[in-house]
Amino acid sequence: MSPASGVGPSLARECARTTNSWKEYAEDMHKHVRCKAETTERYAGPVTAAMQFGWNKVDPTRPTHGRKACEETKIAEGQILGARRP
Repeated sequence: MSPASGVGPSLARECARTTNSWKEYAEDMHKHVRCKAETTERYAGPVTAAMQFGWNKVDPTRPTHGRKACEETKIAEGQILGARRP
C-alpha cells in the first residue's frame, strides 16, 4: 500500500507484535492460538485497504430508528396476543 492512501505498516503499535521468534509464532499457528488484543487495539488505523471497511463500525446494539408498525401488523399482533396486549 502506498503511504498516500492512509494505510500501511507504520500504523502498527508496540502491541502489534505477538511473538518474539519464528518458533513461538509457528507453535501458536500450529495450536491455532489467537491474538489476545483486538485488531483495533493492535493498530492505530487500518493496515490494508480491506481493513478500511468496518474499522469504525457502528455499535449494532444502538438503535438507529424507532419501531413503527403498520395497521396490518397492529391487527395481527392483537390477534396473536389477545387479552395479553400491553
